Amino acid sequence: MQTTPSLRQRMSALLLIAVAALFSIIPLVSMLTAALARRGTFPQGLSWPTDPQWHNLVDAWTAANMAILLKSSTLIVLGVVPASILLATMAAYAVVILRIPFGGVFVVFLLITLTLPFELVVVPLYYEVKDMGLPSNQLAFIIPAIGLNMPLAVFWMLTHFRSVPADLTEAAQVDGADPWSAFLRIHLPLAVPHIAALATLLFLATWNSFLLPLVLIPDPRSTQSIDLSAVCRCARPAARTDPHLRVRCPARRWRRVRRETAGGRRASGRPPVSGHAAWHIHLREACAGGDCRVLP
Repeated sequence: MQTTPSLRQRMSALLLIAVAALFSIIPLVSMLTAALARRGTFPQGLSWPTDPQWHNLVDAWTAANMAILLKSSTLIVLGVVPASILLATMAAYAVVILRIPFGGVFVVFLLITLTLPFELVVVPLYYEVKDMGLPSNQLAFIIPAIGLNMPLAVFWMLTHFRSVPADLTEAAQVDGADPWSAFLRIHLPLAVPHIAALATLLFLATWNSFLLPLVLIPDPRSTQSIDLSAVCRCARPAARTDPHLRVRCPARRWRRVRRETAGGRRASGRPPVSGHAAWHIHLREACAGGDCRVLP
C-alpha cells in the first residue's frame, strides 16, 4: 500500500532539488553575463552588464562555425547511438535468453575491456582507422565509437534481460514463436525503459566526446587539431624504403623540439608560433634532415 507524501516531505524534496539546481544554473548565468559584456571588460560576479552586447553571441556563432559543428555532431550521434543500442540489445538477448555457447566468456571479456583506460586505445585506433582506409570524416569516428560503447551498453542491457522472468520466454515457445519473434514482440517492448535510459547516456557521451574526434577527424582549418601523422620516425639510410622499420628518433632531437616548442621560439629567428602549430613546425624541422623522416 502506497502512502502519499506529506506537504513537509514534498517541500523538503523541492528545496533539495532547488539547491542542487543552483550548482548548474549559476555557472551558466555567469557565462551569459560574461558573453554579453563589452569586449575587453571582465564583469565581476553575476553583475548584469548595463549595455548588453547581444551581437557578441551572433559573432561567436559565426566565428566558430557553430552550424557546421552542430551538423557534424548530429550526424555522429545519429550514426553511433542507434547502432550501439541495436547491437547491445541483441548481444544481451543472445547471452541471457538464447544462452549462446561461450556467452560467459564473452561477458568476462567485456568486463576486462571496461577496466582499460580510454586513452590507451587512442593511438592504436588512429593507425587502425588509417590502415582501413576510412576517410577523415564522421565515419572514421562512428565505427570506433560503436565498438567503444559496446561494453557499457551490453552490461546495461544484461541487467534488464536477467530480470525478465523465464516464464515469458517459455510461454512464447509454447505458442510457437521463434527467437526472433519473441525478441521483437515480447522482450523488446519490455526493454523500452532501459533502452531509453541507455540512449540518453550514449547520446551525452557521444555528443560530449572530444579527444577521439579530435584525433580521428582532424580539421585543417583549426590550429587546435591533433595530427598524429606528424610523427618523427628514424630509419637507417640503407633501409629507408622498408615501411616496417620504425624506431624512435634520437633523444637529442626530441629535446630540441620540446625546448623550442615550450619557449615559442624558432631556431631560424622567424616569428614564434604557439600551440599545436608550433609543435608541428618544430617537429617537421627536426625530422627534416639526416635519417629522420615524417610519415605522410
